Amino acid sequence: MELQKTTILVTFFIFCGIVLTFIGYFFYRIYMHNKEYQILQFEKLNAEINAAKTERSSIATELHNDIVPLLATVRFRLGSIVSEKQEDIAKCDEALSVSIEEIRRMVRDLAPIEFYDKTFQQAIKDLIQNPMKSGSLVIDFREHEFVEIENDKNEYVYRIVQEIIENAIKHSAAQKLIIEISKEDQHLLIRTSDDGIGFDIEKLSSSGKKGYGLVSIENKVEFLKGSLQIKTGINKGTKYNIRIPV
Repeated sequence: MELQKTTILVTFFIFCGIVLTFIGYFFYRIYMHNKEYQILQFEKLNAEINAAKTERSSIATELHNDIVPLLATVRFRLGSIVSEKQEDIAKCDEALSVSIEEIRRMVRDLAPIEFYDKTFQQAIKDLIQNPMKSGSLVIDFREHEFVEIENDKNEYVYRIVQEIIENAIKHSAAQKLIIEISKEDQHLLIRTSDDGIGFDIEKLSSSGKKGYGLVSIENKVEFLKGSLQIKTGINKGTKYNIRIPV
């Protein structure tokens, strides 16, 4: 009788061991599948960001090397024309001058900031000081401390802040935007706050109708392995709280 109980007990434990092994293997496969999926998503995101960066760089180079010199040549030749309608020529000259400056601005915006040997802080300051970019929006840039980050991260951090500024100008109807840069526990902190009209983020997320700017910010933060918190609401302004490991 004792032998039979012992046999039953051993069989039970063996059965439980087999079941637990299958369950453990099942969850292990789920974990590995999720990990592989995350790696693939990261590689896809990395490829998309690098492709966009390469395309911007290519367009900027073409504008700088081909279009700007061509317009400058046209402007030079226009100045040598003798005509009774000098007023019309002067207007054309002015229009060409404005076009050249606008294209140069586009080149600066499109080209990666490492081309100009700048940190993201310097690039942000240049962006803010450009009245054509900031418009009527008053931007209060508070650099509590200089945060040094890897060169390949400079571009992405700058583009994140650039998107926040453009969102405030184009969509928030904000009058003032505060941007704060600081460091905490080996993390770069970016905190922004505007007094705009805000938006219903839960409704946007559930409907899948997030704008390109917001999706671009999320993708870049994810690529940098950071975290993003957005606090907003209708007529409550918008706040971004971003942490990026350095």
